[in-house]
Amino acid sequence: MGIEEEMEMIWNSQMLKKIPNPYYMVFSDDGINIIVSSTKYGLLAFSELKKENGNNYLRMIFIPELVRGLGFGKKAIEQLKKSCIRKGIHAIETESENGSQGFFEKMGFVLMENEPDNRMILKF
Repeated sequence: MGIEEEMEMIWNSQMLKKIPNPYYMVFSDDGINIIVSSTKYGLLAFSELKKENGNNYLRMIFIPELVRGLGFGKKAIEQLKKSCIRKGIHAIETESENGSQGFFEKMGFVLMENEPDNRMILKF
């Protein structure tokens, strides 16, 4: 199963109320907490907002194909930025996959130098 199929499965499960929304995943071995939240327009998953490293890592964003291009991805990024600002965080990092680099560039993300996997950052 690819990442896109996995995101769609999580989104569908939250829409059908099979799993909580938002859903919190905690990986105790590395201390990462991931929050997955769905709306009828899409899914957003991001690492817990942490001020200690000054950044927030966007794990994934999924907008169903039917509503892509209608501004829901932009709205999700704007909401994430507001959450970060409230916690004193002024940057979001992500890795662009599956042709998503153009979307992230439109949102203001730039490629990070000397970083693998199309690592991008948005500073605000």
